[in-house]
Amino acid sequence: MPDLWVSLRLGRHRLPGWVRRFLNLGYSRIIECNDISIANGRPVSELEINAGFNRGFGCKQNQLIAALPVGDLDGLKTLGLPSSPFVVIMPGGSWSGKTWPLERFVAIARQLVVEGYTIVVAGSAGEKALCEELTLQCNGINIAAATTLQTLAEVIRCAHLVIGNDSAGIHIAVATQTPSVCVMWGGSFGRFIPYPEELLPSTLTVRTVFRAMDCFGCTGACPFPTVGGKVRCIDAVPVGDVMAATLDIVRQKVGDNDKVDIPPILTSTSHAGHVSIKSA
Repeated sequence: MPDLWVSLRLGRHRLPGWVRRFLNLGYSRIIECNDISIANGRPVSELEINAGFNRGFGCKQNQLIAALPVGDLDGLKTLGLPSSPFVVIMPGGSWSGKTWPLERFVAIARQLVVEGYTIVVAGSAGEKALCEELTLQCNGINIAAATTLQTLAEVIRCAHLVIGNDSAGIHIAVATQTPSVCVMWGGSFGRFIPYPEELLPSTLTVRTVFRAMDCFGCTGACPFPTVGGKVRCIDAVPVGDVMAATLDIVRQKVGDNDKVDIPPILTSTSHAGHVSIKSA
């Protein structure tokens, strides 16, 4: 039997109390963590739940969002990334039903090209065809399935902006302090995304675009008919809303204290730079 059981106080989406109590019988120690129910007008985030778990061991955290250290720089050399500013778009996700329709990402990508950015499209091996379709529509660079996770993190660190669905790319952007725009559905809303504003670095721009519905926060199958294979809450997000959030970031004036560092490794030197943008 395991020596430790992590017990969460009963929340609206957790196991019934009697089931949890029965399962707890096989463990010698119980650690009470934060509930996932509403607190201070918003759901408790996974970061706060995990912090409660750590406190159960007597661990202290100075901040809940950790900085991702620089990793695999050598992997950048073979990707053909531009030496000018670029935006990473990740159109996929673990479940296609929660991903924004591809043609809307195309509209965003084409406008970014007009703004002077190269589009780098990223995703998993299973999303390679999806990424290639977007790449062809915006004359971009497709690196789907061409990187390790560590190399992808460095691509994101070097990007001017990351745009995607509720997926790993947005979390990597936060960990590398790269500005991001997430097109969000209603599933587990607030538990993982959006990030609580008070937990984010004040210099980091993180935008979550959504159209709120009464059913937000669900964790099961959507009871409503899908629209083109998409849940209705993600289909409800218009291009205009995402475009406005995107252009608000990329059109920010680069001031005296802001800089756009083109990664030197992309021009065959030995280290990577980072784009720094003030929060709006």
